[in-house]
Amino acid sequence: MNDGVRVLLQESGLPYQFFSFAARHWMHNRNRVAKGQDGRTPYERRFGHPYEARLKRKHGLLPFGI
Repeated sequence: MNDGVRVLLQESGLPYQFFSFAARHWMHNRNRVAKGQDGRTPYERRFGHPYEARLKRKHGLLPFGI
């Protein structure tokens, strides 16, 4: 997990103080992409349907353009 979070921070250009936010973002995405032995993601097992990837945002972007 740490490697993935470090990559997110490096790609976004955010300082290390944002590690906890990047970790939450990384885990959020992993739960929607990584498939288990049954071929379903943790999101699908919990909610019963696949995640809609069109709702995904890149880490480090502002929610509104300034």
